[in-house]
Amino acid sequence: MIRFVAAALTPAGLPAVNRFDPVEGNWGGLPPFQGALDGTKKLLLFSGADYHVFEPGDAVRPFEYAGLPHDIVRLTSSTAYKLNREPLVGGVAALLAPATQESDELPGFSTTLSDATTIKVWPRIAEAGVPVGSHLDFQSANGVYYWELFFHAPMLIARALNGAQRFEEARTWYEYVFDPTRPSRHWRFLPFLAVDVRALAEGCRRDLAELAAAGVRIGTLEKALLPVLAEIEAMAPAFQQIRELTGAEETRLGELADGGLAAVEKAVGALKSAPPAVLAGLRERLALIGRLRWRHGLLGDRGSLLRAYLDDPFDPHAIAELRPAAYRRAVVMAYVDNLLDWGDLLFRQYTGESVDEARMLRTWTATGAAWRSPGRCRSWRWTRRPCWPCASRAGAGSR
Repeated sequence: MIRFVAAALTPAGLPAVNRFDPVEGNWGGLPPFQGALDGTKKLLLFSGADYHVFEPGDAVRPFEYAGLPHDIVRLTSSTAYKLNREPLVGGVAALLAPATQESDELPGFSTTLSDATTIKVWPRIAEAGVPVGSHLDFQSANGVYYWELFFHAPMLIARALNGAQRFEEARTWYEYVFDPTRPSRHWRFLPFLAVDVRALAEGCRRDLAELAAAGVRIGTLEKALLPVLAEIEAMAPAFQQIRELTGAEETRLGELADGGLAAVEKAVGALKSAPPAVLAGLRERLALIGRLRWRHGLLGDRGSLLRAYLDDPFDPHAIAELRPAAYRRAVVMAYVDNLLDWGDLLFRQYTGESVDEARMLRTWTATGAAWRSPGRCRSWRWTRRPCWPCASRAGAGSR
């Protein structure tokens, strides 16, 4: 271990660093002892004239560190160069775009492959969960900065612009997080899309439709993917915390995380002449589906939400972090409030043009025309008909 660094012309020593103990073969919860007796029902540890007895029903028992669940947390990021490049090339819109959030994180993790950008892990480690590599890792050590960059900063700027009555600019910043004018993907912030299983399934279906429109044969892919989409759509209430996952649903999510999408991925890999952009989007959504079990584990249950509230009732973010739907509702309501404030300002100007514009904003907000495509208008055939009251009066006058 290196313990010296260069300082001026003489080396400087570093303080002694404790060596790390390996996880394998080490135990915790053990008192100091010189001898042990492992009986059929009791474990006795002897220390001088004293001894400790551990029974199967004891709440605190010795444990092996290797048997505990371990989380692998990404401490660094390989995407800094891209985050620096995007605002220089395309401005703020390119930096905050979903495509930037879908940048691959390196190194990746695999149970079969090991190379310069992939770390090979044991299957039991992969089954417990490894850091995501198909997009920015919002649960890594840099995750809080990603949240600030792609969510909190745009919302803060949008609210400041709203307070300054610059409503059109505020709407632009709100739409970096939530853009209802994009029916195909209204959530622009990736973590919000990851827990919206209905939007996730709908996005996969749109990808299939685009592949079919491009002339790609997707029969095998549809056969493998559509049943999976139907299964996760049925779990949507659980991800909205309306109900709990059933045992069968938890088992199914575990299967999807542990090779359950192999047939789908194989069918995707066999596609020929597929548009690269559509293919990349589909693979991204499949990666999100594979991590749904882990995503659901991050959602707080009723007890954890109540504890977060009781610990600090004036910290809404503590609760919202356990309930992402709260953040999403806040974003939608802030977007609507901005339109209403904009309309109020135009009404107060009280000119013909401003009143018409305000009426359109109110109509846009009230009818929800912004949230969906208006579709095709129904055509009418007009026919000339006589106005009977006028005709009768004309006849009476002529007489």
